This record gives sequence, structure tokens and C-alpha cells, in this order.
Amino acid sequence: MIRSAKLVNKAFNGFLLASVLTVLGSQAGALIDALMLSHFIGADAMAGVNITKPVTQLIFSLTCIVAQGGAMLTGMAIGNQDKRQANGVFSTSFAVLFLMGLVGSMLPFICGDGLVHLLCNEPTLMVHTSKYLNVQLYGALPLILMLALMMYVAVDGAPKLVTKATIASEITHVVLGFIFLKFCGWGVMGAAWATNISYVVAVTLMLSHFREKESLKFSLGTFSTTSLGKLLLMGLPMGISTSLIAVRMLGANHAAMTYMGAHGMEAMAVCATLLSFSMIIISGTVNSYTPVATVLKGSDDNRGVALVSRHAMAFMAIGLGVYVALMVAFPGTFAGIFGIKDPEAMKIARVGIAIHAFNIFMQGFCILIPMYQIYSHKTLSLIVSIGQPLLPMAMFWLLCAHPCGISPWWGFFIGQVMVLLVIAPYILYKYFTDKSMTPFLLIPRKNADHLFDVTIPARIEELDSTMKDVQHFLTDECKATAQEAVATTVVIDELVQNAIKHGTASCIDIRVSATGKQVKVMLHDDGRPFNPTLQPADEGDDSMGLKIVKGLAHDLTYTHTFSQNVMSYTTTL
Repeated sequence: MIRSAKLVNKAFNGFLLASVLTVLGSQAGALIDALMLSHFIGADAMAGVNITKPVTQLIFSLTCIVAQGGAMLTGMAIGNQDKRQANGVFSTSFAVLFLMGLVGSMLPFICGDGLVHLLCNEPTLMVHTSKYLNVQLYGALPLILMLALMMYVAVDGAPKLVTKATIASEITHVVLGFIFLKFCGWGVMGAAWATNISYVVAVTLMLSHFREKESLKFSLGTFSTTSLGKLLLMGLPMGISTSLIAVRMLGANHAAMTYMGAHGMEAMAVCATLLSFSMIIISGTVNSYTPVATVLKGSDDNRGVALVSRHAMAFMAIGLGVYVALMVAFPGTFAGIFGIKDPEAMKIARVGIAIHAFNIFMQGFCILIPMYQIYSHKTLSLIVSIGQPLLPMAMFWLLCAHPCGISPWWGFFIGQVMVLLVIAPYILYKYFTDKSMTPFLLIPRKNADHLFDVTIPARIEELDSTMKDVQHFLTDECKATAQEAVATTVVIDELVQNAIKHGTASCIDIRVSATGKQVKVMLHDDGRPFNPTLQPADEGDDSMGLKIVKGLAHDLTYTHTFSQNVMSYTTTL
């Protein structure tokens, strides 16, 4: 018997639905916002608002450095069942994020006009850009808190709440945007106010999670400069990537305005919006993968990380493939949806959308950033973080400035290919110098001296043969005495029986890892929540089996993570 991918994929899929709905809610709001702006005001308003996106992206990137790094460390601490460390990282992160939000909200008073001139060099679009940006920045604090809470509430086991908060937020966004634009006549400022209010709605709903007894807890007394340094290093590659996306947006916008004029900028706005909408697949996958992978890594489950990594990449490839095929087949339809009517603008947009679709597919490789970061392949992570945003923009600008017979829009795709060509030699070098890692993803195949890792159906009749295999593993591979092997097997057998009898599990993962004389046992099942360390509700006293377990496994711990029961304990041979 071998370990199957069923439970790790089930954990990923449980997050995936919530993550996709979360990103769908946010991107649908942005899409409807763009449609309302283009139809109620004009395509120039849509383009002017799109010019401000680098600012939002920069705020997002700074948040990512602190929140994404903190959430990954928190996930590892949860996987290692160290709630004290998890709370300390969470508290340190949020103290810094709150201060960042306050500073961001003050930017309109400090350098609002300067930012407008930095972002826009097209006079016909500058008025819309200025009006939207100055209102948008007032919402920096709730935006930062919303983005951070999405990461922490999800990794703390409540992704469905994130989805509910996002959907409620975007309903607020769309309804208020319609009212402010259609009936109040507030123009692009109305769209900005609707967006800011929607952030507040999301933050308010997600904060309700922290009323739960077992949730992460905030305390200024746990602020730690050591934790701050670690989370900044962990989040740096993703933060660099997202901050350079702001640079890419700024550079691509300026290239389009400089060499293609207002019509080129309108086409760029449509391409940018379609790229944002692809985040339903890209961000949904990354946001589902990261908490599951970090918790598995925290529990030293490298095989589980490899299984969920392959599943995540397969889902993203299929999803993006379908989306890109639609863009290639119907570019004019997409351009028309966004209000592009001028024949010259439509000509530019049709070419741009069809070619830019290939860049969107390649954008999915951003999932390599958390994959490499989790296992400290920092060089690879940084190359992808820096190269993926900058090289496509640089190649687009180069082909705009120096025509060579191919459309400048191919520059984005060429830049993405160049990133893969840069990392390929390094990946091959790492793999051939350490064959114990998986190809391409470079995940260690195992980090224990000995590993027993199987999935069994949740049926009592499966136990006898499995427990014999466990006992042989302990005596033959781990060199345990017969008495030590029997004691460990008895604990596993009783815990698995409890999972089968009291839960509704379909299967159970049994993982026994030995390093030196230390043996760690971890059991996962997908049944209803059931904590065998507590006194059963239908019995006046512990059963004899549980008494034996508690006598043999003194550090037995239980958590309910990713809608699965997790039992673990460590013993010494």
C-alpha cells in the first residue's frame, strides 16, 4: 500500500472553492466597475482608472511582504501544533500592517498630485486619474487589513468566511458603484468611494472569526522583532513579485500611451482587466495551495506537499487553458464588451487581446514562488519574483520602441519564456546535485531516515494487515524492540478504530516517520470532527482503549484542520 493523494487533494479542493469564489467576487466587482465606467462615462474613464492600478498593486505588494510571509510561518506553526508561535507571528504582522495602513491613508495629503503626474502622461486621461486616485488612497488602511485578514483567516481554517466576506463586500461595491455613478453623478470618485466602503464591509465580517475560542489571538505583548525579520524574509519574494507587477503596469501603460496613444491605452486597459480576471484561477490556486502546503511542510510531510503541488499545477493549467482559448478565439467580442467602438481602437484591441492571452497562460508560473520559498530555494524564488513582472514589460517596451516585424504584444509572452530559460539551468543543477529531490519542483522526497506512509479505506477489516505492516516497519527498518513496536502499533490501532467508529471518514492517512530514535505518528481522516482525547459523550468514563493510548502516548494532540481530523504524537525508541 502507498499514500494516495485523496486527503491532501481534498484539503486543497476545500480551500479551492472558497478561494475561487473569493477571487471571483473581487474580480467580478472590478470587471463590473470597468463596465460601468466605460458605459456610464466612457472608455477614457475606464482607462484613467486603470492607470491608478499600480498604486493599488504597490499597496498589495507591501501587504504581501508582511502578511503573506506571516501567514506562511503561521501555517507552519499550526502544522507543527505550536499555537503560541502562531499567535506571536500573527500579532507582530498585524501591528506592522496597521501602521502601514495609517501611513497609506495620509498619502493624498503628502504627495497626491505628484503621484498623478508620475502615473499619467496623457492629458485626456489625467482628470479621471487624479479624481479616482485621491479618493482611492483614503481606503489604504481598510484595504491592507482586508488583504491580510483574507490570508490569516484562511490559514486559520475558515476559508468559507473569507468567501462570504468577499462576496458581501463586492455586492456592496457593485450596488454602491451603480448608485453613485448612475443616480448621484459622482463620476470616477463615486466608483472610488464604493470601493473603499466595500473594504470596510469585508474587514468587519472577517473580524468576527476571532471571537472563536480556538482562533488566532492578537496581543501586543507577543510582538517580536525576531518574528518580524523571519516573516519579512519569508514574504519578500512574493512581495517583490507583486511590487514589480506595479512597475510592470506603470511601464506597460507608459509604453502604450507613448507609442500607441489613447487607443493603445484603452486596449491595454482591456488586457489588464482580462489579466486581472484570470486571477480567479491563478490567485484562487495559489491561495489554496499556500496554506495547505505550509501546514504539510510544518508537519514534515514532504510527500503531501509534492502531491498537492502537482494537483494545484494541473488545475491551473486546465483552467487557464480554457480561458486563454476563449480570448484567442473571440478578441473582438471582449473588446466590444468593454465599450471599445472606434475602428482604430478595435483593431489595436483585437490584436492585443489575442496575443496577450498567451502571456496570461504563462502568468500561472507565479505558483513557483511559494513552492520554492517553502523549501528555501530562495534564489529560484527571487528570479521568478523579479523576472516574471519585469521581463515581459521590458520586452513589450522594446518592441514598441524598436519595431522588428512582429507585434509588440508578443513582448509579454517572450519575456515569460525568458524567465523559464533563466531558471532552467539552476533547476537542473540543483536536481542533479541532489537526486533526493523531485524534478523541477525540488521538493525533498522525505526528510526522515525511515518513512511509512499509506492511505487505507476507513474499514475495520483493513486494520489487521496494516498494523502488521506498521509493526514490521518499526522492527525491521527502525530497529525498534518488539515491545516498542507493539506499544506504538497499539496506539495507532486504537486511534484509527476511533476514527472509523465515531467519524464518517472515507479513508485514513497513516504516517509514521523515524529520525534516529525519535518516531512521529500522524493520522489524518476526513470524518466529522471527533477528538478522542476528550471523554466520549456517551460513556461515563474513558474506554479501556483510550486509557491505554493516554498511558502510552503522553504528548497526544488533536486538531481539526482543513475539515480533517489530525492526531499526532512523538515517542522515543
